[in-house]
Amino acid sequence: MKHGLSGYIYRKCRCDVCRQARLDYVRARLTIDGPRNRRRSLAWDVTNRAHRKQYRETNRERILAYQRAWHAAHREEERAKGRARYAADPERFRAKTVSYLRANRDKVLAHISARRARIVGNGGSHTPKEWRDKLTLFANCCVYCGEAKPLERDHGVPLIRGGTDDIANVLPACRSCNSKKGTRTAHEYLGLAA
Repeated sequence: MKHGLSGYIYRKCRCDVCRQARLDYVRARLTIDGPRNRRRSLAWDVTNRAHRKQYRETNRERILAYQRAWHAAHREEERAKGRARYAADPERFRAKTVSYLRANRDKVLAHISARRARIVGNGGSHTPKEWRDKLTLFANCCVYCGEAKPLERDHGVPLIRGGTDDIANVLPACRSCNSKKGTRTAHEYLGLAA
């Protein structure tokens, strides 16, 4: 009797005929059972969604601790995977980054500003909402030239000179005025500009 041809598959046999017969059997079962199993798993997912959500909420710290430990143990592997994904399709990642920056401009700029303040060590912070309120207060115009151009955050007392990133020290300025001002304070710049 030849293996794989009698209708009985020898599970322990490693010959090519039996191996192929096992693969054919598994593929046939997947085509028959696949849709039914997917329906079962979707039904299970719907019925257990609330339970999983409750579990995540009650065990939040435990889950976060586990994730931190796992990422710390696998940091280099994860970085290598990320570099490989980027190398495979860098244009996709650039497009994704650009679309995120455009959609979340206020959030990104607040993060950059807070990071700069942390590097200098001056502290202070402000939210995107506080920044929008400040823009409304100044009628979306540059505080120095008064023109309604695209505005950016300017620190009245520059971070390099000990100013904070608090909203009280942040002023809306156009790019050209912000660049001309440089490391001078707002009072020094306005005194020179007048």
